[in-house]
Amino acid sequence: MPCLWWSRSELRVSVKMRHDLIVVGAGTAGCMAAKTAAEGGLGVLLIDSKPRDEIGDTACGNVVSAGDLDRVGIRHPKDICRVLKGVKVFSPDRKTVFTINLKHFVLNRRAFGQRLLSDAKRAGVEFSDRTKALAERAMKCPTDKTSIALLVLAVIAIAAQIPFRFNR
Repeated sequence: MPCLWWSRSELRVSVKMRHDLIVVGAGTAGCMAAKTAAEGGLGVLLIDSKPRDEIGDTACGNVVSAGDLDRVGIRHPKDICRVLKGVKVFSPDRKTVFTINLKHFVLNRRAFGQRLLSDAKRAGVEFSDRTKALAERAMKCPTDKTSIALLVLAVIAIAAQIPFRFNR
């Protein structure tokens, strides 16, 4: 797995790259941030520690409202598992109930995540899978035979991976 850090360094590295923006985490927020920045003319690198075909696998909820998708400019998914006309919300003791009458979609999260990643790449985002962000400044990188040290210089970094912690 490549290890990545994104500030100037005296370390010897295999690859040097320059980008305006680095986004760590290719979930919904990361893909949308990367795509929006690329559409605005920035050179964007989106990284995720998962392999590309696992992007979209998440423990996050699978239900999203049609209005939320409209507000952020995501076209309605083709890979909807089910359309809900509303939801009933129950209090913990089940004595209080209220209904929200809004159109919601139950999504195939993997297909939805893959579509958002494809949209970001079509907007000009460079994507690197199996890449781990180690630190905001130079540090020692694992030296196993499969690791490649990358030095990436960027003006801005967005941590869109949850939970996010630099591995120091």
